[in-house]
Amino acid sequence: MLLLMDRFITMVFQFAEMKAFLFDFDGTLARLNIDFQAIRKEILSLARGHGLWEPVLPDPPYLLECTRAFREQLACSHPAAAETFYTMARQLIEKREWEAALPENLFSSTAPLLRKLREKKRRVAILTRNSGSSVYRVFPDLDDYVDLFLPREKVERPKPDPGHLRQAMEGLRILPEQTVMVGDHPIDMVSGKKAGVFTIGVLSGRTGQAEMRAVGPDLIIPEIGALLELIL
Repeated sequence: MLLLMDRFITMVFQFAEMKAFLFDFDGTLARLNIDFQAIRKEILSLARGHGLWEPVLPDPPYLLECTRAFREQLACSHPAAAETFYTMARQLIEKREWEAALPENLFSSTAPLLRKLREKKRRVAILTRNSGSSVYRVFPDLDDYVDLFLPREKVERPKPDPGHLRQAMEGLRILPEQTVMVGDHPIDMVSGKKAGVFTIGVLSGRTGQAEMRAVGPDLIIPEIGALLELIL
């Protein structure tokens, strides 16, 4: 019990030194209900329709990276077809994201937490692999709660590329040692570690505790509302 209390006190003091909080969106600030496996099947079907029967996939084969890998493979022989495929694939992804983006997906603790962070003079950013339009559909007044919003179309390469986080820190004018990355997926933790920031894994998405522990975040919490008591 004393050890737990000591850790809590240490964490509170550590958070007092943090100046910026970077948040993932789906699964972290809002309920994640996108069917990625269904989208993956559609992308694979589209790829086969363009003659990509044995595509070379990145590891891990995330959707955005898959579409990019398919385009690069097809561009070697059919540049125009590669761009057509890429446009169709991105439109497909955006359509499925939009269909899954419902206002009721936003967690009830999201707005109170972000409001408290702003009141406490912390800088706040949302970094997501989703399109900006789908996020705004879930969280229409997002701009009232954050200092910076970086959906995938505003970065060259989204998470897990650490450049996504570095662009946010540059925009907020905050150093890595003053920054926290909060996310529900291993890629949030991986990109956070590469960028040199404090990482918090949230179990409100589809990542279980064992899988989250395997990527070694600095802290694991059940949902983002648990951060409220750590913010002085």
